[in-house]
Amino acid sequence: MSRVSIPVFLGALLVVACAGSLTPGSRPAPGPPRSPIATYTVPFCESMTTSERMPGPDGTYFLSQEGPTGLTLYEIESNGRGVKVLNHWVDNQGDNFFAFVRGSHGWHFVIPQDRTQPGVRFVYPAGTYSPGRDASRLIKVMAGSPMGRCPMIPQ
Repeated sequence: MSRVSIPVFLGALLVVACAGSLTPGSRPAPGPPRSPIATYTVPFCESMTTSERMPGPDGTYFLSQEGPTGLTLYEIESNGRGVKVLNHWVDNQGDNFFAFVRGSHGWHFVIPQDRTQPGVRFVYPAGTYSPGRDASRLIKVMAGSPMGRCPMIPQ
């Protein structure tokens, strides 16, 4: 990864999403869910091109049994605020969630059905992906490849 792209990649990992800019399927969250079924932290992220490691985002992820598809993923920052991602589908890798900030970064989360196993948070920097709706009206990455991979460690 070039010296110019390292700060851009770091920004993709640490960006704080403005609630007004979030994609349909994401909502502001004033705090964590009352009864999470799983909790995850992301201690580090790594470039998928160079394997360079950097600190993970400052926050905690909570999986909660709620929402239109039965599961919602909360991303709560250390200040107690965050977002809940309602854009959820299931495939052979587990539960998937996708959120993006319009004109900016995107994040795809994959959480195995066995909640004791680590999940993964994929990072798509601005301009490297195209979101769109699939046949079921869910918003997914329709084109592009993630630039970062962050393990989600069960707590």
